[in-house]
Amino acid sequence: MAFALILGILLVPGIQAASAQPVTVAKVPFSFIAQGKVLPAGEYLISMRQNDPTTMRIVSADGKAGTYLSVLVVSHEKACCEATLVFKRVGAGYFLSAVNIPGQSARELVVPRGAAAAALAMLAAAQPANQG
Repeated sequence: MAFALILGILLVPGIQAASAQPVTVAKVPFSFIAQGKVLPAGEYLISMRQNDPTTMRIVSADGKAGTYLSVLVVSHEKACCEATLVFKRVGAGYFLSAVNIPGQSARELVVPRGAAAAALAMLAAAQPANQG
C-alpha cells in the first residue's frame, strides 16, 4: 500500500548556488529514495540546474550525499505560500515524488523503470538487523 507524505520545507532565499540559482533548504527526518538513490535523513539543499527546467539537484548540507533529479513540470501555475517535498511510501521506503517551490512550477520526479525495486533492496540492506 502506498501513501503520500507531504513535508513542508524552509525556503532560504539568501542562499545562492554557484550557478546563482536560488536554493531551497529541506530538513528530512527519515531516509528516503530519490532517483533510485538512498539518501539519509538530514538537511538538504535543492536547486534547479541552470538553464535546464527538467533537472534539479538535491545535495546534503554536508555535501556527502546527493543526486540529480529528472523532473517533469506538472503544473504551469506557480506554487505559492510554502515549499514542500512530497514522498510516497512503498513498503518500508519513502520515495521523493514531487518538489513544489514557491514561485516555480510544480515538478514530479521521473523514476526509471526498475529503480524503485533496486532502491528498496538497497534500503533494506542498509537497515540494521532487528534486535530481538
